Amino acid sequence: MSEKWPVALVLGVLLVVGMVHVGALRPGQDWGGDFAMYVAHARNLAEGRPYAETGYVYNPDYATVGPPTYPPVCPLLLAPVCLVYGPDLEAMKPVMIAALLVFLLFVFLVLRKELPAGQAAAIVALVGLNRCFLGDANSIRSDLPFMAILYAAIYVIQKAYGNPDADRPRPGCVLLAALLIVAAYGARTVGIVLLPSLLVYELVRYRRITRWAVAATLLVGAVLAAKSVLVPGDTGYLDQYDVGLGVFLQNGMGYAAEFAAFWHNGYSKPIGAALFAAVTVLAVLGYVSSVRRRVTFLEIFPIFYVLAVLAFPGFAGRRYLQPIFPLYLFYAARGLQLAWLVDRPALRRAAVAAMLLAVAATYAASFTNLQLDFAEGISRPESVALFDYVAQQTEADDVIVFIKPRVMALLTSRRSAAYHMPDDDARLWEFFDRIGATHLVVVDSDEAMALAESPERIEYLRAFARRNAARLAPVFTNRDFSVYRIAEPTALAQGAR
Repeated sequence: MSEKWPVALVLGVLLVVGMVHVGALRPGQDWGGDFAMYVAHARNLAEGRPYAETGYVYNPDYATVGPPTYPPVCPLLLAPVCLVYGPDLEAMKPVMIAALLVFLLFVFLVLRKELPAGQAAAIVALVGLNRCFLGDANSIRSDLPFMAILYAAIYVIQKAYGNPDADRPRPGCVLLAALLIVAAYGARTVGIVLLPSLLVYELVRYRRITRWAVAATLLVGAVLAAKSVLVPGDTGYLDQYDVGLGVFLQNGMGYAAEFAAFWHNGYSKPIGAALFAAVTVLAVLGYVSSVRRRVTFLEIFPIFYVLAVLAFPGFAGRRYLQPIFPLYLFYAARGLQLAWLVDRPALRRAAVAAMLLAVAATYAASFTNLQLDFAEGISRPESVALFDYVAQQTEADDVIVFIKPRVMALLTSRRSAAYHMPDDDARLWEFFDRIGATHLVVVDSDEAMALAESPERIEYLRAFARRNAARLAPVFTNRDFSVYRIAEPTALAQGAR
């Protein structure tokens, strides 16, 4: 058979996946504020403005909203679009599609070194057509660019250590891997786990760290040091870390439930849970078998990645699980190659057939029950009216307090901050005074933020506004939002006299 057939196979799979994802594009954007930061940074790069001047006012007492600045790789990818079309969200979605296809291509290249081409292509299809990936290109985020760079780095690391008889890696590939590690970190901070994974792999393989790995570490350090000078502020991610057993346990339970969602058929959760359990058992068996046979970088990286995700208290659901989903499927495929199954061909054929049938039925069912349209979003008429009011009826130096400050800053060109929820109102007023807050935006309808914010956070500011009505003058209202002008303390004192 021609050696070109794997190329034709994967290109065919990518074509189908690409067409499906293009068909899944929908207008609009959800309330998730990450997109606003990436677009604001991209606009600044395109227009020659200071990178960090996004209008978002960081609140260290509510750090999980996000750091003062975001990593620069995603904005760099979006900057050419901003240069041509301005901050047009719809024009940026093809960039997300392209990142998805690059990610899937490198998934194939990585797995092709471990599996037959047909199995590697099948995993690419299972990833690209999974319900938890469909529609992702509708959101302007770093997820897809990060995964593309991540698997490009893994592929280059495989190339660097591809000769099993060599006593050192290929120097050029190691240094290229170092640059890709920097790029992965520049797309999403957790990408830095590639570096300790590489060093541990060298210790496992060579019982030492080679000079090329040391050089790669120094290169990563030098580039990151330069980046911290050129793009300061994203160290705010560190404010969110609170490593402890409680965080690990809470995240572990949450992410286990989210992982099961990859196998949800859209109708019956118990059936999806049963399939998840079966595939997970295969994946665990396949991983153990791989470790016993030969430890590679693919066995080490997921451990570091999962530990980093579990230590991060800002629970992000399936977004943080997507990067390891291809490896999860890879080890499940390895599980079907266990010696005791191979020695029982009839049983193995039955197991493979049953698994293929269950997976195909799950994917087919999930396609009939997809919900790709946004249940909430910034295009809701009441939201548009709010942004128009703030942009047109407030002063350029006003500061707006809002539950989604990054979105407010992008769409109104006003500085905006999130609020935290202290027990004492005076502490929140201190924060408002410190940042020079002039307006408070209260969400009056839970529906306006459906699935985007917790009702508890929404109700907190409502109750705060009721308790402090004397200091808040209503200036705008519609069905979803109320805007209050914050009275100056001097004005309050004069009014009392």
